[in-house]
Amino acid sequence: MSDFGRGGLIYNINLDGTREYSHAFLGRYGKFLYSAANILFSINEEDIVSNKRWSEIVVVRKTISNSLSVGYGLHPETIGDFLCIDRSTAIHNSKKHYDWMEYDKRYLGVYDKYFNYIDKVIIEDDLKKATSLQFVEKSKDQVIKNLKKELTLLKQKVYDNETVN
Repeated sequence: MSDFGRGGLIYNINLDGTREYSHAFLGRYGKFLYSAANILFSINEEDIVSNKRWSEIVVVRKTISNSLSVGYGLHPETIGDFLCIDRSTAIHNSKKHYDWMEYDKRYLGVYDKYFNYIDKVIIEDDLKKATSLQFVEKSKDQVIKNLKKELTLLKQKVYDNETVN
């Protein structure tokens, strides 16, 4: 399985949920995700990003949203931009996902069919090659920044302990 198949790790730094990772993911797979919905459910990109409230379209839109948020850990704002929905709708969808999986057989069938289809392709593709170079320098800088903060806090604790004793 690809290092990015179920989330992005580079140098043990979790990149899931970041806008950069989300944009890179959708830049690489966006058209494929729309095509998969069209192939499996005969719902095209235009309908997915429309304001149509037809139940068939809404279920597919929720499925894509949750595949991206729950399945791949993408940022809700990026999902919202991709599906032309509000960020809060993407968050709501991810919160309701497990309830829908348990109680809504239609949603369960659509989600399983869609996610299994896209996941096979995405796992086989090595997203790490496409994104690792973009994040390595930023990730190293972030690690250094976090280590400096931790070192400062530890120094303060040692100083506080010495002044108390």
